[in-house]
Amino acid sequence: MGTRILRWITRSLLKLTIILVLYVLSIGPMFWYWYEAMYVGGSIFVLAFYQPLLFACQKNKFVHAFVNDYIDLWIL
Repeated sequence: MGTRILRWITRSLLKLTIILVLYVLSIGPMFWYWYEAMYVGGSIFVLAFYQPLLFACQKNKFVHAFVNDYIDLWIL
């Protein structure tokens, strides 16, 4: 029974990691929609969806640098 729980925890952590990575990487192609929502009055849903990422960028310099460098690949 213990190994089943350990496998479930391992799979769950792997899935969570993949989802979080995809979430962060999704800002690249969605940047202009986010920009519009943030500064021009676009979709409040896009703004709400990326609010945790904005918060993480404000709190962590490494995350901020990574996200900015990644976005630069999409907008330049």
